[in-house]
Amino acid sequence: MRAPRSAFGILVAALAAAMAGCALNPPPPATDLQRHALPNTVVPTAWKAGGAAAAPVADRWLASFGDPGLSALVGEALVYNADLQVAAARVEQAAGYVKVADGALLPSVGVVAMGGGKSGGSGGLDGIWLNASLELDVWGRLRYGQAAAQEQSAAVAADYAYARQSLAATVAKGWFLAIEAGLQRAIAQDAVRAAEALLRLAQDRLRIGNGNEQAVAEARVNVGTARDRLRQIELAREQALRAWNCSSAATRWPKSRSPLASRRCRHPRRSACRRSCSSGGPTSSPPSAGSQRLSTGSGRPRRRCCLASA
Repeated sequence: MRAPRSAFGILVAALAAAMAGCALNPPPPATDLQRHALPNTVVPTAWKAGGAAAAPVADRWLASFGDPGLSALVGEALVYNADLQVAAARVEQAAGYVKVADGALLPSVGVVAMGGGKSGGSGGLDGIWLNASLELDVWGRLRYGQAAAQEQSAAVAADYAYARQSLAATVAKGWFLAIEAGLQRAIAQDAVRAAEALLRLAQDRLRIGNGNEQAVAEARVNVGTARDRLRQIELAREQALRAWNCSSAATRWPKSRSPLASRRCRHPRRSACRRSCSSGGPTSSPPSAGSQRLSTGSGRPRRRCCLASA
């Protein structure tokens, strides 16, 4: 009886070893991957610029600006941006692949039933078959596939987190650039008006005999310089607004008006703020130095003087 028992023990041990399979090899270190992928590239151990402090990126960093309008705008961009929705779908797809890889390690069970009937009303179940199968992962093929699916899922999730932060940063950057350009435009307009007033004063002094041609010529040069500066700032403002539109081009805004509509004018000189309300943008554009075109319930565009405080 000892021989059959020992043979049975050996058989059980062999089956257990076959089911356990070979141990998986650890992934290669980053240095080996770099050596094979970039054989002719020497990466320094320390960079001259220094490394950034390793810290997790705060998901609520927009709140540090204290700007509810910007936070609401970025929130809508994160909800309605088409590229971000694609990235979220990829995360779900990768999670599904992980479940498929996990299921490959489990036994497969199938049930088949056959029955029949006759015209006389008699019938019944002829038979039931129960099939069960399990693939023994001897060489680790299934477990390697499972590990690869898990790593791929983690990589896709990291890409999605990066896409969220990148979209929020792009929208915030366009917001502040457009506000800055609008403020500079208002200042440049004031500078042009001041230069034109000085030119009129120099001309009046020349007319009454208390001035000279040189002062008038210098005043004209100053007016031309101020106007040229205004044109440059207006061009920069248009480029900033265009960049803003590009950053939010894939964003679908709801039927309600833009979240920027509730922003109030905080300009110390309301007259200057009203003068700067000369041009508006679409509902998805940030406020300029003064205004933003808003859509009322009746569908008519109206203007509101609103200056975002940076």
